[in-house]
Amino acid sequence: MVFTIGLQTGFSQNKNQEYIKGAINLEKGNTLEGIEILQNCISTGKNSDLAHLCLGKKYLKEKDFEKAKYHFYSANKANSSIASFDLARTFSLLNMPDSAVIMLEEHLNSQFKLTRPTITLNKDFSNIENTKQWRSLWEKPWYSEKETLLTEAEGLINNKSFESALVILDEYLANKKDHYAQFLRAKVFYSLQNTYNAIKDLDDAIKARPGQSDYYKTRGEIFFSE
Repeated sequence: MVFTIGLQTGFSQNKNQEYIKGAINLEKGNTLEGIEILQNCISTGKNSDLAHLCLGKKYLKEKDFEKAKYHFYSANKANSSIASFDLARTFSLLNMPDSAVIMLEEHLNSQFKLTRPTITLNKDFSNIENTKQWRSLWEKPWYSEKETLLTEAEGLINNKSFESALVILDEYLANKKDHYAQFLRAKVFYSLQNTYNAIKDLDDAIKARPGQSDYYKTRGEIFFSE
């Protein structure tokens, strides 16, 4: 259900229409139809990176690691580093810390870089979090001062200090458009019962990163809570 929200609010006419349709079908359990649509995206070259990414996540969830790796590497070939985080998760689940850390380094050097808590609290990395490779990775200064603000905002949200988080996120977004910051602010707005601005931020985040299923999920939860 959660992917349908995007289509109901104007996304059906944009360039991501077929990819979103395929993702919706996978979400609804229409696996064969979803795969067929996403494979067609790959064949035609329309959102092939997002289609590979979506299929890779499907196979990773099913622990079909070889198929997951194939699609993640293909996504990276189409759009550099877009699937490096998911490849890191895959290698961690396979107990391959060297390969996992290499992929995380690639992710951290990319435009798709997630905040540190988003990475370190991901349960898929529990297999490698006590290794020397993991510890060595986090000895490096991966985040700028501004990026550290997002980590601070994320912590405030987790502690339900929404007003303080909003101040940080407003200031951050006044100087730089960032899909993850908009996602975090949407969560703040929703917690403060400002549904209109929450959905607006989520729409912008989805447009910037249509491959992020969490954005669709959160938007769906907000929509159906009204």
